[in-house]
Amino acid sequence: RWGVYDAHDEIAHRYQSIIEAKQLGIYKDEYVVLNGVLIRYNGKNTEIAIPEGVKIIEEGTFCGAPITSVKCPSTLINIGKYSFAWCHELQNVELNEGLETIEKSAFYDCKNLQPITLPSSVTSVGMFAF
Repeated sequence: RWGVYDAHDEIAHRYQSIIEAKQLGIYKDEYVVLNGVLIRYNGKNTEIAIPEGVKIIEEGTFCGAPITSVKCPSTLINIGKYSFAWCHELQNVELNEGLETIEKSAFYDCKNLQPITLPSSVTSVGMFAF
C-alpha cells in the first residue's frame, strides 16, 4: 500500500522538477540540471561528458538514447533507476570515485556495454543494474 504512495510522490516530484526547469528557462538546454540533479538530456552527442556539479542522474534521463560512451563527473554520487536502460549502442562508461549508488536497472539491457570497473566508493548496486 505504501509503495503506491511512494510512486505517486516520485512522479509528483519529477513533474515539479520539469515545471521548475521550464519556469527557469533551462528546459531546452543540452543538460537540464536542478540543484545538482540531472533531470533531462536534450543533446545530440553520442559521447556524453556529464557536467561537473551533477550529483544525481534522475530516473530515466538517458533511457533508450543512442549514446556510445559516458564519462561521469567527480561530483556524481547516485545513478538513478533506468538512467541508461535500453541504450543499445552504449559501450563505454567511466564511473567516478565518489559514486555511491547505482540504482536498479540503471544500465539494463545495454547490449554492447564493455566491462565496467566499479569505484571502491560504490556501496549499493540495485537489482538488474547491469
